[in-house]
Amino acid sequence: MSRSTDEAQEVQKRLVASRVWDGRQRLPLIPESKALGDAHKLRSWLQEVECGEGLASNSLTERGTPSNASELRKGPPQRCSRLVWDDFASPLEVEKLKVAMTDGMVGMFHRGAEVSIFPDEHSLGQEANMLFEALVERCRVLISRSIASPGTAPLQVVGSLMRRVQFPSEDGSLQVDLKHDTYVAHADQANVLAYEYSALLYFSTADVDFGGGRLLFADADVDREVEPMAGRLVAFTSGLENLHRVEPLGWGSRYIVGMWFGHVGVQSGTQVAANIRSSGLADFAAPMLALVALLALARELMRFVWRLVPASQQSSAPDLVPESSPAPIEHPQGCTEEGDGSCVDKK
Repeated sequence: MSRSTDEAQEVQKRLVASRVWDGRQRLPLIPESKALGDAHKLRSWLQEVECGEGLASNSLTERGTPSNASELRKGPPQRCSRLVWDDFASPLEVEKLKVAMTDGMVGMFHRGAEVSIFPDEHSLGQEANMLFEALVERCRVLISRSIASPGTAPLQVVGSLMRRVQFPSEDGSLQVDLKHDTYVAHADQANVLAYEYSALLYFSTADVDFGGGRLLFADADVDREVEPMAGRLVAFTSGLENLHRVEPLGWGSRYIVGMWFGHVGVQSGTQVAANIRSSGLADFAAPMLALVALLALARELMRFVWRLVPASQQSSAPDLVPESSPAPIEHPQGCTEEGDGSCVDKK
């Protein structure tokens, strides 16, 4: 049986109380002997972790979908993992999207140290949005082939956003909640039950663009940290096994893209609406959903008009997915099993 959002957050709260405190011991997630350093001897690091307490039951058959769907295993991911992949986005891709993000955030309201946008053609521009969508699809395929449980239904994109965290925080007229805590520990699925797989793509580098800002996984024994690097992707299952937080910034700006994925039929529209109401976001969500619907209608209208333009007058869209894009790894066949149970992919 699925937990409500309130119940899931209560479980999360208890776990945070037992694992998160200042000065807790830290270890690198990737052992130094296998670090993805300047030589790039290793392209990726994949390690399975013990799954946490289940937060959601996602049985397709419980919602009366076709009987053949029962052949696709559902429920909380049966294999829980963390994946680090360097150079997932090329330097050119990072620079293009970072510029588009910065432009799209002009005039946006800030909550504490953060400002976020929901990427689309309006916020990024057509070319940058096409690049963003290509990266999201590339990530979806990578997760499907590397950390998603075999035999499950196809993954779909559940959500995405772009965020900048800065120090010091904005303190002018654009600041709406100076006390908002950007760095609170959480498990993504405890806040949105539809999230099964999470991915973070960095557009800036620790100790170069900002100080602090490491990603910390609050494991039962110690915190395991990942150093942000421009172009680096960190993907993981969204449950309590990957309770995480961000180390507070000491200076600079930290740019990141967050992406979340789940299986087809994870939640019905009624369940999604109930989660929005229970989380207190209804007043905010209603106008936002209306705006999204309006933008979608406008986009379809533009496509219709574009089809009326003679082909000779249409300029072809640029190829935004470079041939050098990293090919998704296959697990476990496509990587080398290490003695510590991790899986690495070598160039």
